[in-house]
Amino acid sequence: MRPLVCVATAAMLCAAVLGGEPADKEKPAQKPVLLILNLRSDFDSGDLGQRAGYSLRAKLRRSDRFSMPDELDLDDLEAKASARPAPDEAAAAARLAGEFGARFVVWGEVTKSAGYTISVKAADTGGDVPEASLERPAGDLREFALACAELADELARHFTGAGYREVYPSKSTAGYTRLSANLVANGDFEKGADSPDSWEKVDGLCSFWDKDSEHSRFIRMDTDVYLSQWLTWRKRFDAGEGAAAAPAKTPTSGDKYDTVAGTYGVHLYSDSIPVKPGAVYAIEFDAKSPAKHDFFFPKAFVKGYAKEGQTTELYNMYKAVRVETAGKWEHFSRVFHPTARTPGVAYMKVMLFAYWPPGEYAFDNVAIYEVRAGEGKAEGPKAALDASAAR
Repeated sequence: MRPLVCVATAAMLCAAVLGGEPADKEKPAQKPVLLILNLRSDFDSGDLGQRAGYSLRAKLRRSDRFSMPDELDLDDLEAKASARPAPDEAAAAARLAGEFGARFVVWGEVTKSAGYTISVKAADTGGDVPEASLERPAGDLREFALACAELADELARHFTGAGYREVYPSKSTAGYTRLSANLVANGDFEKGADSPDSWEKVDGLCSFWDKDSEHSRFIRMDTDVYLSQWLTWRKRFDAGEGAAAAPAKTPTSGDKYDTVAGTYGVHLYSDSIPVKPGAVYAIEFDAKSPAKHDFFFPKAFVKGYAKEGQTTELYNMYKAVRVETAGKWEHFSRVFHPTARTPGVAYMKVMLFAYWPPGEYAFDNVAIYEVRAGEGKAEGPKAALDASAAR
């Protein structure tokens, strides 16, 4: 993201030179730009370092303290040889910060021995905040996510003097009016033969088309399955065997990091949905989780693409399933703007996803509506938004 000179900025500068007051003097001060580079991890060709960089950015992007470059801009940066400076290469990190107009820059590395160590440097290119060296150990990949969360908090404290405060997107669609019917085909999962129509096929070992007394048809996911068993079955499933031929799962034991929950997770994609340029949308769905957890939780993603059938993502957002009561159906929703910063998005898909802790998760009544801010008479089914039940 390169700094741009605009007419409004020029007007403010002219007003200051001439001794006048800027027209928008009440406008809040602009947040400082924070650039978090992907970390180095030479032991795995950079994969875990990239994951650490993404995790730190995701957490601090949802805070209210910084402006941050787009992920697409950072993807372009990854093509450069100098994209991941070593911890002692402060000058290289500062040069990259300059390219993005960033005041703050974070870089570093992940090393591996008995476990993992995440080491980062944090610098203020303006010189007001002294450079800091921060480090967190992680015994395994589960602890790795916790270490990233702790580092995000410490980075916020270092740069701003206050701890990390994550601000999640709107918990509900209250205050928005629906402008369309549900755009997700078969979002209630009622239609289908051996698998729900308009969705990726369930595999019968980790994903199921289920029913119960509360929700006549829904998607159930079991992540407490050994990864080795699931991979073996998926080869047969992808070759054409149906879900009915899936083997009974082998009971798991131990720390369960070798399960699907501790590795790939379980996902299920919807069919493509056309995106209207400039439109605002809301996703709503019901879900239940076997545990209430502060760091790990199922999600409903919306992923955006330039063309139908394309796999390269231009847009990615999710609604976290943070349950109040384990094992109970709850309603979730949020508003999103797929073309606001990625105008090339022409299609989107919903991806339901569950992973840690190992157990059974469920999703139902998945819906996407075009919406606008403001109360009013909504169009389409279920016109009244249930703000009291939405999360």
